[in-house]
Amino acid sequence: MTSAPTSGVSRRVLLEAIVGYAFARNIAGHLAESADMLEPARIEFGDLAETVEFVRLNAELARTYLLLGRAADAVAIADETLPAAERLDLPRETLALLITRGPALASLGRVREAIVTLVGAVSSGASNGWPDVELRARVNLSYAAAGDDPQLAYRVAREGLELARHLGMRGYGFYLLGNAAELAVQRGDWDWALAQLDDAVAAIHTDFTAQMRRAQIRGLRGVEVEEELERVAAFIADTTEVQAPASLDEVRAEVALARGDFAEAHRLAKRSYTQNIAPDSTAPRTAGRTAGWLGQASDAREALDLLRAQPGRVSAVVRREIEAALAALDGRRAESLAGFVEAIRRWRELGADFEAALCGLDLTIMLGITTPEARTAAEEAAVIFRGLGAQPLLERLDEASGGTRGTPAAARSTVEKRSPASAPHP
Repeated sequence: MTSAPTSGVSRRVLLEAIVGYAFARNIAGHLAESADMLEPARIEFGDLAETVEFVRLNAELARTYLLLGRAADAVAIADETLPAAERLDLPRETLALLITRGPALASLGRVREAIVTLVGAVSSGASNGWPDVELRARVNLSYAAAGDDPQLAYRVAREGLELARHLGMRGYGFYLLGNAAELAVQRGDWDWALAQLDDAVAAIHTDFTAQMRRAQIRGLRGVEVEEELERVAAFIADTTEVQAPASLDEVRAEVALARGDFAEAHRLAKRSYTQNIAPDSTAPRTAGRTAGWLGQASDAREALDLLRAQPGRVSAVVRREIEAALAALDGRRAESLAGFVEAIRRWRELGADFEAALCGLDLTIMLGITTPEARTAAEEAAVIFRGLGAQPLLERLDEASGGTRGTPAAARSTVEKRSPASAPHP
């Protein structure tokens, strides 16, 4: 960094300019470049620690760390800066720090603390008449709450989307629609999500999140979407934000699962969670399911171990489902059946009907439909898949049940007889 002017006032102006430029680079996706500017600035301008400019520098650096996947560093910077923000009577800056701290806490496994922090931030932003603050808090709450209370996360995202549209604050709308659409997939609200995503893609061709979620739903319905996903990959190629490539791999993994390419789905899911593991990540559950279907107990246990570090009700039900699959691989069929039935019930309690149907597919592949409980689970999954237009998943269900959902099919023989690479494509 070049030598700074000696005047205290002009140094504060320079610091403000550095923070403003770093923010602009962040918006453009060049997060590492932003961190490279802000980190030395913290040292050079350390004598200005009790100024609004320095508080804003730390707030932007904490946000940068969050987006780079450095959650612990983001929390440390926020915790260090919050007392100064309070002393200087900077309520907006205080909220900005808390809104960054919330999702960082969630990424560190402190999900409930994150949710409570962000619920308060949403309320405070609204009561102060700061819609930009409220909307940013809603974006992060819909992310953090997805791992424990997906119904809260979905409601917060949809309400925020309506508010952003009403106010014409399009930037926040991008994020809120992306979060709402991701949760809508899990809930089974595909028609609502697809209509919103179609409009978003038509309006702005650079909205890669909308393009990706739109391709996800279309792919789950059997449409060939690889070209669409390649466009997304090209668009995010230069970004240093860890969430973007991890999310793209998540989507590709789900589409591969639907078309019956379980090995590819497993590979992509593992690559996704290796890049970034988030409270709302679907990669561990995709990896766990496909590992069981491929008969790879060690890989299923790897996903299970990963989820043990993730608190929250969603992680708990995914763990229960993977444990049931492992029991099936070990030949403990009664224990496996009880675990799957419980997991399906818990998915429904969370409002995740599509996940409940995938769990029913999991049960059918691993155990067949030799019991009344298994037949019921398969039929209920079929109803959900059919209602969503998820034809590829209906085909996977029919394969697992021996062509009809009234014909038994043992899990182990299903795994041995069907090669994922040769499974029929829709």
